[in-house]
Parts: sequence; structure tokens; C-alpha cells
Amino acid sequence: MTQPITHTIYKGGGVRIAGAYGAHRKAVELGLLDNLQATAGTSAGGLMAALVAGRYSMDEIGQIVTRINFPSFKDGWDPFEEFTKLGLYSGRTLQRFVESLIAPKAGKPFATFADIRDAGWLDLHVVATALNLRDYIVFSADTTPTVIVSEAIRASMSIPLFYGAYRLSQGSTYTYLDGGVVNNYPLTLFDGPAPNPQVLGFFLHNPNPAPPFNVELNAESIALNTFESMLDAQDAHVLRTPSLLNRSVVIDTQGISSTDFNITADQVTALIASGETAMANFKLLL
Repeated sequence: MTQPITHTIYKGGGVRIAGAYGAHRKAVELGLLDNLQATAGTSAGGLMAALVAGRYSMDEIGQIVTRINFPSFKDGWDPFEEFTKLGLYSGRTLQRFVESLIAPKAGKPFATFADIRDAGWLDLHVVATALNLRDYIVFSADTTPTVIVSEAIRASMSIPLFYGAYRLSQGSTYTYLDGGVVNNYPLTLFDGPAPNPQVLGFFLHNPNPAPPFNVELNAESIALNTFESMLDAQDAHVLRTPSLLNRSVVIDTQGISSTDFNITADQVTALIASGETAMANFKLLL
């Protein structure tokens, strides 16, 4: 990678967002992102992309990712939600959290993609799964200028059956699920006929074979483990495709599940360090 990096991609990683932060922070320290123009991501990766696009400092992002109260996102539990809204939890706390991060850099919590472009953000792209299309959709200032950014991110983070399927308040009549269902790592988003050498991806991955998971016979456990299976299946494609792998900083997730809402402070610290190490090693290959 001899050309300047102009675009960054963040894989969906749930509670492991700290790993992407560590790698990104190291890339900034190395001066690799001085020419950054656009960011993109799926699910929690979409949130990370928004923080970068909104020009949060590395210290500010560090404070955010190390203080996230993940258990609070399991809000409004109601077994009847599973049947009436296709999810066990409401996701309202998650949405308010995202709104609180958009507001300081956009001037209002319900800023649209057109608003953040006018506010001087980097070009932000967020990937979600559109059930009506049976495919993914990309929210951005060019494609969906009237969509509220916090809602696009919330849609992108709609873990199937865990959170209810999501509909935007304006700008679309589609029903959305987590972008990871179809495209958890949208590295090719800015490619043309050939791979774009100015794209750098942050790829969260557990390189060690995982022991059998304890799947309890309840709706939450089955929903989360089904979702994790979808994500794992996509990793194999990246790891065996050179045009994807040689543009990806592979971050060891230390065996932590993306849906481990009980992640500890020590694990968050370990993920940050793992991201920094991955970026430093990747730099040696450039």
C-alpha cells in the first residue's frame, strides 16, 4: 500500500469496538490517516465510522469506547416483543446513546446525512440489511441525504431477534436488520472495477479455534448464537481472498464474542492493545 489512505472501513464487532479503536489510534499516530476523506462501517463498525467521520479526537473516542455501558442496551425486555416486534429488547437505550454521540459534532441529535455533510464531517457510509430487498443498503449523504444518521446506525445495529426489526421515522419504508446479516465487512464499498488501494479496513477476528459455545435453550441465547454464526461464516471469505486480506488490519479479538454484553474493563483494555499491535505489525508490511 504505497498510496495515501483516503478511506477506512470498520467491520461490525459489537462489544469489541475497542479493538478497532486501538488500531485506528495507532494508524493516526503513524501518520497513515492524514489524507482520510471517507469512512464506512457496519453495526458497531458503523458507529466507529461515525465517530471518526464526526472528527472526534482519539482521546474522545477512547473515553467513549471504554465507558460504554453495554448491559444497559438490554432494555425493555418483554417476551411478547419477540412476537409483536420481532425482538426481545426495545433498543431505545442504544438509540439514545447513538443520538448523544451525533449531537455534539452535528449540532443536533437528529441530524440527517445532508446535515452532517454541511457540518463538515468526513463522508460517512453506514451499512444495514434491508429485508424488503433481501440485501444490504448503504446510507450516505449521496444516497440517503434525508435519513437521520442516528437512526441509520441504530438500524445497522439491529441484531436479529435480539432487537426488533427497525423502521426509520422518515426517508424510507423498508424494514431493517443488522448490516452484519449480509455484509459485516464492506471493504469493497469504495472499489471500482479493481480494488481501491487507498482503502484500509479494520477487521476484527478470532484466529484461534473456538471451543463449543454454551447455547442455552432460551430465545436470547439462540438469537445471539445464530447471529454469531452468520458473522463467522463471512470471515472465511475475507481470510482466503488476497485482494481483501492485503488491505485489512486483522485484529485479534482475544476470544471475546461480539455479543458478550458483560465484557469487562480488562477485556476492553486488552482489545485496545490488540488493535494497536495489529496496526503496528501491518505497518511493517507496507
